[in-house]
Amino acid sequence: MKNFLLCLLFCFFSWPLFCQDEDSIIYESSNILLTQDIENKSFRLTNLKGNDKFENLKFVRRIVNYFQVLDQANNLFYLNEDWERKVAVDDFVNFATCGFGGHLHELRVELVGDKYKITEEDTFNADNIPVELKIEINKNEADSVLFINGKNVFHFISNITDKTTNPRKLILVKDGKYFTKEAPFIKYDAIDFTNFLDGLISMRNDLFGILGLIEPKFKNIESFEYYLAKAELPNGEIIYVDHFGNEY
Repeated sequence: MKNFLLCLLFCFFSWPLFCQDEDSIIYESSNILLTQDIENKSFRLTNLKGNDKFENLKFVRRIVNYFQVLDQANNLFYLNEDWERKVAVDDFVNFATCGFGGHLHELRVELVGDKYKITEEDTFNADNIPVELKIEINKNEADSVLFINGKNVFHFISNITDKTTNPRKLILVKDGKYFTKEAPFIKYDAIDFTNFLDGLISMRNDLFGILGLIEPKFKNIESFEYYLAKAELPNGEIIYVDHFGNEY
């Protein structure tokens, strides 16, 4: 009997320990708490100044003043610290174009004889560093060599972060087909360079993908809106894709 009572007492006092909230805190302020359920990976946003909550969220990530949120029904919206919900916001500081903390680099392709010469120059160049030859490509390998902007000259800030596309990636074109220097045997019918910093849209057999991230499989895919891109599968299902290739 004594052992039984001790067991009951142990279970009574230790039960709260086993029942602790397993949520991991991602972000917390005086207004908002963002947590993630460790087991099922879903997110919860809680209004600390009220009783409002958004639970079982598929995706939540802070931009600048807003969180980008995707709920279980694949509704995309934005939420700020004052618990104001919007369907669209202008909330992105693009350090790649405003140039904070980095040098301006120039990449250039020039055909010299039977070779394309790809060079890079730090245009700040206070130390008079000479133009660096990055790579040479034989003319028989490609009809043209392009940078991620679809041109043979590209300027970028050296502190580009949180972008899908490597600014130094080379796109080769041969016989009307597009491919990368790293994967010459994977070819595409076309590449859309419109929003190059947030991912190049690749096309093959009337399907679309994101170069280096997802092979063409979508009936349609939009450019990234902050961290998510909206896509339509051949069966008509609408999903979202993040910068890591995860599908929601």
